[in-house]
Formats: sequence, structure tokens, C-alpha cells
Amino acid sequence: MGLNSALSLALSGLNANQRNLEVSAANIANADTPGYTKKSLNQTVQVADNRVIGLRADEVTRLLDESIQRQYWSGLADASYADTRASFSARVDQAFGAPGSANALDTVLSNFSRSLETLTASPDSFAVRSEALSSAQLLASQFNGLSNEIQALRSDAERELQSSVQDANSALQQIERLSSQIVANSNNGVPPPDLLDERDRQVQVLSELFDVTVVPGESNTIRIFTGSGLTLFDRQAVQFDFDGRSTLTANQRWSANDDERGVGTLSLRSANGSNIDLIELDVLRSGRIKSLIDLRDDVLPEAQQQLDELAHRFSLALSNFTVDGTAATDGAQNGFDIDLGALSAGNEVSVQYRLTPPGENRTVTLVRVDDPSTLPLANNVTANPNDTVVGIDFSGGFASVATQIGTALGGSFTVSNTAGSTIRILDDGAANTIDITGVSASVTATALQDQSPTALPFFIDGGTGQPYTGHLDGGSQKTGFAQRIVVNPNLLQDNSLLVVHSTSPATPAGDTTRPVALSDAFKNGFFSFSADGTGIGSDGAPFQGRIEDFARQVITFQGAAAQAAENINTAQRTTLNGLETRLRDATKVNIDEEVARLTELQSAYAANARVLQAVQEMLNTLLRI
Repeated sequence: MGLNSALSLALSGLNANQRNLEVSAANIANADTPGYTKKSLNQTVQVADNRVIGLRADEVTRLLDESIQRQYWSGLADASYADTRASFSARVDQAFGAPGSANALDTVLSNFSRSLETLTASPDSFAVRSEALSSAQLLASQFNGLSNEIQALRSDAERELQSSVQDANSALQQIERLSSQIVANSNNGVPPPDLLDERDRQVQVLSELFDVTVVPGESNTIRIFTGSGLTLFDRQAVQFDFDGRSTLTANQRWSANDDERGVGTLSLRSANGSNIDLIELDVLRSGRIKSLIDLRDDVLPEAQQQLDELAHRFSLALSNFTVDGTAATDGAQNGFDIDLGALSAGNEVSVQYRLTPPGENRTVTLVRVDDPSTLPLANNVTANPNDTVVGIDFSGGFASVATQIGTALGGSFTVSNTAGSTIRILDDGAANTIDITGVSASVTATALQDQSPTALPFFIDGGTGQPYTGHLDGGSQKTGFAQRIVVNPNLLQDNSLLVVHSTSPATPAGDTTRPVALSDAFKNGFFSFSADGTGIGSDGAPFQGRIEDFARQVITFQGAAAQAAENINTAQRTTLNGLETRLRDATKVNIDEEVARLTELQSAYAANARVLQAVQEMLNTLLRI
């Protein structure tokens, strides 16, 4: 080997050692930097004329298992979804309280029930009446507070959606910028590893927000899609838009119709300028943003509807009374007359008949509406799974009401407006295929006296100051009722109205008619509770029971939902931790290995330097000859 060859080999070795020292120093310095991957220097032996002429230091590369990384990104979306869901569900469960606890909803309901029972024993006691009203106010306050908490959580979800969308846009812009730099700074097709690390960190941010799939592209670029195949990045980033609202109420819901929508919607503006509503298309499958949308639009409204159904049912249990039809005939036809003058919007009329053949009992429920735009009504407006629901527009007078009822019941019935507000419903007479077995109406008492000895508007709609009837005009009155329910202020001014139901004739002192009826309706009334939007029961098999039974069911439902969400969160977190450990083990910097590597480099550097020194000494000797 000539001196020039030895000198070249030693210099290339020193250069490689210097590059290796830089890489090891960077590894040690960034050992604890999130997202940093261990780097190594590729080295190639240079050969010419079948002999080694030097050592070439090539590019710095990352030590990374991309398969594990893709699994981790996917697991990150699922874990983020589960964590967000569990956090909100736990707050809802905490608000409802444990069944039977001092501040739980079922306990407050039970206390109110006991106060009504005490009232039946001492109707003349001012203190007992005051206690009943205090319990009622506490109950209404409990419903208001729970509803406010649910809507506050929906508002939190709305704000977090706004923030998360901003994070997603920022991450995508960074990915676009970094991808351009990677392409521009790639050396012979080898990308800068530090820029790859930074781009991966932004992809990780995006993976917490969406379920993403990352596909390698040409020239060290990447393409990013949602799990459903929607393109988020392909050399250019898409832009997300979210038109959030500041504070939400129960009536503010998502709708594909912008004129009806009361919450923000998530849209995607692609590079060609087109807009896509991601909520309408339901293209997101996981990630924090999907979880927040589900919470705002499904999970939390379901909790609100459970409260609304409970408030709806016990309010009507105290305020509604039954008006039975009276038997009527016309020749061979038989049926009933019923006075519908006291009906309020939302009140129901039940028509029961027997069809022969096949000897089948049927029920048609007629629901009063005053706004014809509300029609037609869905069949699940009532909780009865076995009835047919028909909305009747009362705005045109009782002759029109009779015509509409006749159309609803069919040609086998004869329906007429005999006088004033009285409607007559008769069977088919001699044909004898229809036998009307009963006609009755459930009427809401709108006055505290001289309307019903048993019912009264104990609770009213605080939003309007009007009695609660559950009307459907302009939207369901039941929606958000738990947030608006208050005790009738007239009762608070004169608590004797809990007992004195008539002025002419005057209710006798100590009369227990109204207190007994109220207590029995609240404590022993057996109801079917609507499954529409509540998640409890089904349209075909609604939950049936007492008011307190449904309250306990609601609390149990929320507790089970919170526990299920936490169990899923724990499982997802365990899976993610395993993937994170595998990814970290494959990419992390081992300080001990790097220190040992430095020792090796130090020895190699000294050896190469010694070769240079020897060559120099030889050259000096030659120069002195």
C-alpha cells in the first residue's frame, strides 16, 4: 500500500468517525425528545481496481418499524375517541348521582312523593303544604340543574370541536410545509431524517383527531386518508371549517338543513374548492373529533331526553284528568259523544274499537295540534306501541275536527259535530263489523280551581309561563322541558290551592280529594315511557312502571354507560400502551449503547489519527533523504 493510499484511507476514516460522532451526539441530546427516532450513519467501502481505497460516509437514516408506527397511529385514534367519551360520560354519571344517594334524582323524587303523602294526612296544615311545595321546588331545581349540566357539556363539546378543528388544520398545514421541504432537501432520493421525524409528529397530532391511513407517495411524500377513504392530504392539505355556536340549549340540534341547524357542522374544503359536510355524510369513524360529535349530537341529547321524558310524565300525571265519552246512538249505530272543548294542544283522545272479523281490538290516538304545519305526526308520538297516532288540526273549528277524525277512522265510522265542542263517533250500525268500545280524552287542567277536583297545573313551563301540555306546535314542548320546569308560582303564593279545588261549591275544610289523587298519581301511577330518543326500552316494548321506577332506570342507565365507556377506554389505552412500547423500543435512543459507541469511535479516531501521524513521519523521513 502506498503512502497516498494510506493517507486517503485514514482521512476517509476520520471523516466517517466525525460524522458518526455527530449522529451519536444528536441521538444522546434528543434521547428524551418526543417523536425523535434513533439515527444511524450508512457507511460504504470504496473499492477501485479490486482494492479498498477508502470509506464513504453516506446518508443518515432512521431506525423505524413503519408497520408498528401505522398500528400506533390507528390505535391513537381509537384511544382518543374512547378517552373523550369516558371523560364526558363520567361527568354525566356524577351529575345524576348514585341510586339512593342523598342528592340523586330518585331520592329527590321520593322525597317529593313522601311530602304529597304527608299532605293527604294533614291537608289543613300550612306547614305541611309549604313542605310539599318546597320539595317540589327542590325537584324542579334538580331537573333544571341536571339539564343545565348536560347542555354545558354539549357547549364544552362544541368549543372543543372548534379547537380540535383548528389543531387539525394546523397539523395539515405543517405536514404540507414539511413534505415540500423533504422533497426539496432529499439527497439522491434519501430524505432528511429530522424532517421526517417532524412530519411524523404532525401526523400523530392528526391521528388523535381523526382515524387516518397514511400511504407512502413518490419522492418521499405521503398521502393521508380517513378510514372511509376521504383524502386529507395529497401534496396539498385540505381545509376544515367549523361554524360553532357559543352556548347550546336542548332545542339546538344538528340538521342537514342549515336553516334548522342550531349547532356547528364540520365541513371539508378540498384543494379544488369543493365543500363536503362530514357530519351529513357520516364519514368519520374514530378519533377525538368523531367522539365530540357523537357526544354533542347523540349521547348527551339522549341524557337530556331521558330527563325530559321523566319531567313530562310526572308533570302530566299531576295535571291531567280523564274525560270519558257518554254513550250515544243513532238508529242501529252505537258509539260515544265526547266534549273536546277543554282539550289543549298536545292532549290526546283515545278511540277504542273492535274489528269483526277477526275479533281484533284496536286503538286510534287523536292528538290535538293548532299548527297544521306540524302534521302529519309520527306514530311514536305516544308511548303506546299498539296504537295508531293521528294529528288533528283544531285551528279550523270543531266541524273541521269532526271531518278530520272521520277521515282518520275511515268509512266504517260516522263522525259528526253535534253541538258546540261535542264530537259524536258512531260505528257502522247494521253492518256490525265495527264495535266502538270506548272514547276518552286526557285533558290538562289549566286552572287551579273549578276545573278538576283532582288535577292541577302543579308544574308549568317556565319558558312561557304556561301550563305544560306536551304540545307539538312549533316543535315538541317536551324537548328541554326539564331545563324549564318550575312550580306554578300561583301555588307558591297560595298553598291552600293544593287542597281547595272548588269555589262553588266551596271545597270543605280538611278535604283530601286532591291531595289523595296527587299522591296516588305520583306514587302509584303506572305509565308507559317513550323510548323515542331515550335509549330506554323500544318503540315496540317501551319501559313501563311508576315514575320513581323510570327515574332509577335513568340513573342506572347513565351509570352503566359511564362504566362501559371507562371499560372501553381502559382496553383501548392498554392496547395503545402496548403499541407505544413496541414503537418506542424500536426507535428510542439507548444511552448506554451510544456511550459505548462513542468509546468505539474514540478508539477508531485515535487509530486513524495514528495512521496519519505515521504517514507524516514517513513523508518527513523521505524529505530529509
